[in-house]
Amino acid sequence: MIVMSMRSQSFIQSVQNNQPLQPHIQTLFNLNHSKKSTVTTTKSSFNKKIDVKNQQQLYYLSLCKPRDDLESISICCRLAIAQFIVDIYTQTVTSHQLTINEFMDKSNFLSNIPKHSKPWQCIRKHLTEYLKYIYKPINHKITPFHVKQISLSKILEYTSEIHNVLRHSSRSTFGVRDPYQLDTLFLTKSIHWINTTYLDKIGITKYMKWDTKNKTVAFGAGFKDETGKKLEEIHTISRVWRNFNNLMGRQEFKRFVMLIKCDTNGINDEDEIFIFEPLKHNKLPPELSKYTELPWICSSKSELFANIIPERYGVLGLSFHIHSDAERVYFSNGHCCGTRIFKQNMIDVLSQYCIRDKMEDYSWWKQEVKSREFEDRAYTKFVERYFPDL
Repeated sequence: MIVMSMRSQSFIQSVQNNQPLQPHIQTLFNLNHSKKSTVTTTKSSFNKKIDVKNQQQLYYLSLCKPRDDLESISICCRLAIAQFIVDIYTQTVTSHQLTINEFMDKSNFLSNIPKHSKPWQCIRKHLTEYLKYIYKPINHKITPFHVKQISLSKILEYTSEIHNVLRHSSRSTFGVRDPYQLDTLFLTKSIHWINTTYLDKIGITKYMKWDTKNKTVAFGAGFKDETGKKLEEIHTISRVWRNFNNLMGRQEFKRFVMLIKCDTNGINDEDEIFIFEPLKHNKLPPELSKYTELPWICSSKSELFANIIPERYGVLGLSFHIHSDAERVYFSNGHCCGTRIFKQNMIDVLSQYCIRDKMEDYSWWKQEVKSREFEDRAYTKFVERYFPDL
């Protein structure tokens, strides 16, 4: 039997504290890539219940010690099991306000795992640490200290356009989508001190600013060849994003920020949009990015705007994690609470934080959900197999 080594600090704590991750994963990668390595398990009742014979990734659940963390297990078996379970739980909190214990008791899959077993303890510990160190879930029963200022319709329109351009502009020369991250922050134009002068002051020079009213673009000093150059009017955010990417080159394993300063009158023609590459936390670890979302999510939490702007200003974040074979999107209300989000539940989640037009039935968004939902086949199959009851 293969047994994983004990660790003094969990994977979640290491990522949150920006410490080296290699000690957590080197042994697991050596094991996973070894052709001679085999995995055996005892015929326990747990193994029979989860049908590990047909699901190799769940072998590791029956092997882990109580202090082995679920993220390392996910990396070892090359499937984001840990984040999938967190995503399922945070969505049940949004819809049913379940505690961790209630979630594990209500799930047919998890409730069949003995509570004193290693797998149950491993999952329970991971959920607890995620809520402690990363994000608390969005709970509609808890009224946020947040003033609704941004139009829901506006965020939905931007989301549709941004998703469309990301889906069609992230292909490499080999026809495979480049993994990268785009953090989109929505705030109001009343935060006037965030402007080109401020970006220059903190050292961000590679940026583009698009004025949606005048349809004009300004470049930071980092784009020397473009500074002062007059471009023809740009009428869509898609065109702005394509221009920015042409200047930045390959997107692979990079992280970018799109800052949207919204006019509170609800008119898109009065907005200001900044796109830039942050100075820190601007790259994703290639060896980890496919099997865990923690480096992506912690990079989003590190963004200076979400941390230094008081919560009363109502900064909302949508983080697009573009994988080679999946689109994972996470919503956060500043740096406190967050959850994975899909187009089918976006209106319900955002309504707590945005101004909803009483005259709008959002029928166009229903078509958006039907035709262009965020794609993640691995997650869909995982939910269908293990959590169809939630």
